[in-house]
Amino acid sequence: MERCLKVYPSADTLTIEFVPDIYVEVQPINTTEFDEKIDEVIDVLQKINDFCAQNRLKQIVVIDFDKCIKIYKINLVLFARGVTKLAKHFNGLELLSEVQLIHTNSTIKAIYKAFKTLIPSGIYELVNMY
Repeated sequence: MERCLKVYPSADTLTIEFVPDIYVEVQPINTTEFDEKIDEVIDVLQKINDFCAQNRLKQIVVIDFDKCIKIYKINLVLFARGVTKLAKHFNGLELLSEVQLIHTNSTIKAIYKAFKTLIPSGIYELVNMY
């Protein structure tokens, strides 16, 4: 699942792009498989988090829906499980300053409205739609 992540550094920010269509290709089909795969992602994100902490970088997560044609295939319950597990592992994602949802439309906004009820409030408070 770490293939879903692309990392772009700048002077004071590390942007982590999450690519939804790649996620659709590799998403787990049940909770057991999901838990195994999310642990792999946590290992990768822990290294990124450590790098950001050492270099005093803030993190921004970007999800560009212009690149997403298969959003309807994402299992939102499992995806929310992953977001929640990440938030718990990284103590509320304290280095995360923003989650940008780019190229949203009415469908994406409706999906997000349902999705945000499944994740910790600290996460959806960081979300901005563009």
